[in-house]
Amino acid sequence: MDELQKAIQKISYKSKKFPKEEFRIITENKDKSIPYLRSAIEKAIEEKDELEEGYQLHFYALFLLGEFQDKEFFEKIIELITLPRDVVDYLIGDTITSGLKDIVYSTYNGDIEFLKHTIKNEQVDEFVRGALLDVMGQLYLDGILDKNEWQEFIKQHVYSGEEQSYFYDACASMICRCHFVDMLPEIRYMQIQ
Repeated sequence: MDELQKAIQKISYKSKKFPKEEFRIITENKDKSIPYLRSAIEKAIEEKDELEEGYQLHFYALFLLGEFQDKEFFEKIIELITLPRDVVDYLIGDTITSGLKDIVYSTYNGDIEFLKHTIKNEQVDEFVRGALLDVMGQLYLDGILDKNEWQEFIKQHVYSGEEQSYFYDACASMICRCHFVDMLPEIRYMQIQ
């Protein structure tokens, strides 16, 4: 077994020791590591909450694929994070609220319609949808997303009749973060809902 395979094996299951050396080996062998990392994500998608206890390679794989900016695997990452809420919580826990937007942004493949469709899906966890909305906000701030298109997308959600939720608050946050002063009526509308 070569050094990379040993490193992958060592981070596959929970351990008390932080795998600093293993991460170094994996990041130095990016191209050879990617198939192992993708396979771990696919395993998590397939096995869901029946994934064996202690297995965590899929968790590290999310962050590593984000670091490697693996845009080819974007749709699979979205498939993982749009599993039912209890399954996503079991598989990646607090990553939903702490690092997910960065992972998605780093792996975003340019398919804005796919991203929009996923955000519109009310079956997807509201925190995941909020993270994806944050990615769209960053795309706007980067000059990739047109202002009118972005404002119209936010307005659709503000006036959708969707129940007050974290996602609804995320829409208000995007209006403020993007400095859309002309959308103050939408903020007022959300306050009285």
